[in-house]
Amino acid sequence: MLINPKVRDKYSFEAFCKWMGITNPNENSRALYNSGDVSGRFIEQVIIQNEGIKQTIKENQNTHFYDILRYKNNVIMKGEIKTTSTLVTDASMKKHNTSYLKIGGFAQKINEFDEIIIIDKVNFHRFEIPHDIFFSEAIFSGTKGNDFRWYADYDEYKTLQKVKRNLLSDGTYRLRSKALANNTKLIKKYQILD
Repeated sequence: MLINPKVRDKYSFEAFCKWMGITNPNENSRALYNSGDVSGRFIEQVIIQNEGIKQTIKENQNTHFYDILRYKNNVIMKGEIKTTSTLVTDASMKKHNTSYLKIGGFAQKINEFDEIIIIDKVNFHRFEIPHDIFFSEAIFSGTKGNDFRWYADYDEYKTLQKVKRNLLSDGTYRLRSKALANNTKLIKKYQILD
């Protein structure tokens, strides 16, 4: 999947500098932007300011278990905004020349929002998945089963290296991961292109 220029223009380093009023970007402002927490809050605030119907001042970012109230198809929706900005490449991923992206922190929010808005800051993509579909079709992983992971290359059909041990009886090769392939396929159905 190619970078979505509309998403890049809204959430890139240049957009961050403009939004923050940084007129002379330097390595410190770049480091700040590259911090997942900082860029995640920046993206969240841009979405709330541009799409929200009511901006709520919160003492704690997790107070209400959702991030935004907005109209979608003439209905007020509670949206949970998640961003990812880091490619994960563990030993197994290196072995198979691949990596994944992830978001987490869903355990306490399972029935608290109507849709999840995911911004992939690595590849500049946006996804909006309805709550019920997300929780019924996603395969969660991680130590507490609280992470949603998908392939960073968005190729759900890519197989493991073509070596004999990965050859299946039908002549095809084993997928890199059934869970990541499932989640990649799911997230791609809900990509927002405009």
